[in-house]
Amino acid sequence: VNTFISFVFPMVVISVLNTIIANQLMVMFKQAAQENQVCTIVVRIQNVYNIIFLLFLSIYVLGFFFWLCLTLVMYKIIREIRIKERVSPAAWEPARAVVIAFVVCWLPYHIRRLMFCYVPSSHWTDFLFNFYHYFYMLTNVLFYVSSAINPILYNLVSANFRQIFLSTLTLLC
Repeated sequence: VNTFISFVFPMVVISVLNTIIANQLMVMFKQAAQENQVCTIVVRIQNVYNIIFLLFLSIYVLGFFFWLCLTLVMYKIIREIRIKERVSPAAWEPARAVVIAFVVCWLPYHIRRLMFCYVPSSHWTDFLFNFYHYFYMLTNVLFYVSSAINPILYNLVSANFRQIFLSTLTLLC
């Protein structure tokens, strides 16, 4: 249950959101091509679809499933160790903090992408455009923060990590 709530459910939600976004972008691309609104360099539509498919497959699917499998294997190993050693629930606090930080940092980014895909151009008021502009900057900052926040969280939550980190720093200095 803990693995499901901490990892599987958020990843499924992100996968569904990415699929919805990809489908909407394909619809928008087809519609723009039919209305001759796309500036292209004599490229056949089928080639563009193949390129988009290969990019989607290589970046999203393979990358996602590699990390998903790796994480599930790690959860299995940690669970076995936890059963053998009867690790306290407090030992899971760093992992929970990292998962919460991941969701907080990446969910607004996906919401922004959905907003771009599904809000029709006729509904873009000045207020909505200004909101989107600032929301865009915020989401960009958040996904950069997500790459730096894990060591900080581990340092704040885990005394063991803090000791190892400080001993590593003393060796380097």
